[in-house]
Amino acid sequence: MDDIHVEKLIVKHLSGETSAKENEFLNSWLQASEKNQRLFHFYKSAWTETALEYKVPNQERVYDKISDNIHTGTGPAESFTYRNRFKIPVLVRAASVIFLVWAGWMLWYVLQKNNDRPPQTVSNAVWKETARGQKLKTFLPDGSVVWLNAESKINELFSDTLRAIHLRGMAYFEVEKDTLRPFVVQSEDVLVTALGTAFSVRAYASEDRVSVALQEGSVLVEFGDEGQDVGKIMLEPGREVHYNVHDRTYLETSAVDDNAFNWRNGVLYFHDASFEQVIRRLSRWYGVEFEVVNQVEDPWHYTATFRNFNLKEVLQSMSYTKDFTYEIHPEKVIIKNLK
Repeated sequence: MDDIHVEKLIVKHLSGETSAKENEFLNSWLQASEKNQRLFHFYKSAWTETALEYKVPNQERVYDKISDNIHTGTGPAESFTYRNRFKIPVLVRAASVIFLVWAGWMLWYVLQKNNDRPPQTVSNAVWKETARGQKLKTFLPDGSVVWLNAESKINELFSDTLRAIHLRGMAYFEVEKDTLRPFVVQSEDVLVTALGTAFSVRAYASEDRVSVALQEGSVLVEFGDEGQDVGKIMLEPGREVHYNVHDRTYLETSAVDDNAFNWRNGVLYFHDASFEQVIRRLSRWYGVEFEVVNQVEDPWHYTATFRNFNLKEVLQSMSYTKDFTYEIHPEKVIIKNLK
């Protein structure tokens, strides 16, 4: 059973509608790993808090409106990470996990901003994605512009009072100013809030940190994990903050334009990169597979900038300084004779 079906089964269990066989399966699934137990308790706590602490004005009408819009979206919507700042008002007996997390998160934010005023029109949850070797420039409903780097994807959810983005991968945002609607980007355990500004967020699942770099304007960056606030920082232009997802620490530095912003213009940048980091970046950037014949004997500390170079030019330049040979085939690139 895949993750989506398991999550739907959890919702069904919380509403008291599971059969004895389904409960038996759920118990076995819970015993399988600590990760499964954390996921179950996430939904259970959200469900319990909603029932005891939160009352939604015009609940049925709001439920129908948001549910209709969510389920007619153009692509699958991924869940926002639960954080203490966003106590999710789960509507009783939600039919899908996507609605449970996405619509609940958005509804809480809308109602908090407008007190008792019912939410207005909610746009569809839209999903955009790039594959390896691809980049995408796209426009959001408010006129803001997003550049997606390779192997990245966003979910966007817009209403009359909210502009929300969930990001996996790397993106650069040019945000239209709107003082009545904050622009919120969530990646892993990092939340970025802006009004009108230009910034980038890097949050690849294969990397151990999330980075936010500000080019102009101002953004509030907040860090948290499983309901625990780690800290927050107001970035200034030309600054960047890095959050370590493992030890939950963050560090502010000067932003490097070629790393944070200029990738949109074909700039491939490495700074003190290991061999594994170089290969992963090249594979993502050019959309190719790599085969390494022998292991690197000495650790790499590779720094270089390539501006609109093709793959052969990059490999040729690297081979001069790192002393290896390579073969470019239609289906893959072979690296060998590494020193």
